Amino acid sequence: MQACRKAFTLIEVLAAVVLVGIILPVAVSGISMAVRVGSNSAKIQRAAILAEDKLAEIRLEKLWTKSEQTGDFEEEGFDDYKWIMTAQDWTDPSLLEVDITVYWSGDIERDSIRLTTLVQQETD
Repeated sequence: MQACRKAFTLIEVLAAVVLVGIILPVAVSGISMAVRVGSNSAKIQRAAILAEDKLAEIRLEKLWTKSEQTGDFEEEGFDDYKWIMTAQDWTDPSLLEVDITVYWSGDIERDSIRLTTLVQQETD
């Protein structure tokens, strides 16, 4: 009596190789995309926190003017984050609309976050 040896046929091996060849690049691409999205989410979250802090500082110290102001977060340890603050009249003349935009790359339209608040104008 001979033992029956079972092995994969050539067609089964080829089908497995083709299947792995199709699935592996898709899986690697998905992982790569997830890493990029996670990294971008962290940057957005950091920018939102920095914007909230800067806006609170501007409101607390009444640093708004009707001209544009700019700065960075180098002292806080975030050299690649910069901010722009603008203030303009609002529909109610006793209020100013204060905008702060925090951006972290050269593309301010894509890589930025903007917060807006209203502040009471100082009366002379």
